[in-house]
Amino acid sequence: MTSERTFFDFRCHSDENTGPDGPIAIHARTSEVIGTAYSLAFATLIAEQLERFVSLNAYQLAGHVTNLDFWISEAGHALKVLDDYEPRFLNLKEGESRYVESHHVTVSCPFVRDARARPAPPKRISHRELHNARRAVTERDVPLQMPLIDS
Repeated sequence: MTSERTFFDFRCHSDENTGPDGPIAIHARTSEVIGTAYSLAFATLIAEQLERFVSLNAYQLAGHVTNLDFWISEAGHALKVLDDYEPRFLNLKEGESRYVESHHVTVSCPFVRDARARPAPPKRISHRELHNARRAVTERDVPLQMPLIDS
């Protein structure tokens, strides 16, 4: 027996959209319902890892310093993910809009029984959230020099 999960799109609005054979129904899942956007989650993960370095013992930090190039690269990648968010979002929004329009997509509205509506456009991450995530990655007190460790 397989269990089927149904996701409702909480972004739906009231414009009914039907195809040539009647309403086309899908149950959409959105980041608003199931979790945090990848860009923010990735930047937060890297920022938290970098912050952990501050509380490590010198011998533990020595192990991470041997991988410093990796961590610098990860931080740079997190910043690129954040900085490149806007064009990726616009591409996503355009692609979704074209699909909804060409396939006459409607979704279930969770608050009105048996109601069908066109899905609302995706919601972008706010500039403030992107800025805060960027600051979290760049403004950590990570010690890059370790005078207690002999070279």
